[in-house]
Amino acid sequence: MDKKHSLSVTDSGVTIGGVTDVVSVFEKEVVVNTVKGRLAVTGEKLNVKKLEVDEGLVVIEFENIAAIKYGAKKTGLGNIFK
Repeated sequence: MDKKHSLSVTDSGVTIGGVTDVVSVFEKEVVVNTVKGRLAVTGEKLNVKKLEVDEGLVVIEFENIAAIKYGAKKTGLGNIFK
């Protein structure tokens, strides 16, 4: 079954559907690959509340959201090892 991409933002969380891979998880940034490309969520006190690999679903709780960017490059600790 093909996964469909979806994105939902509420006052306390982000729900992303169609996730194929979790690239990185940090308190200020979560990066995932989706069927539509790479997606980065940045903010304060990010926490992956739910991860359902088979369903391609990720739910992220946050205190403050700064940005949601498609096509994001891998950041965080990944840049240290270039």
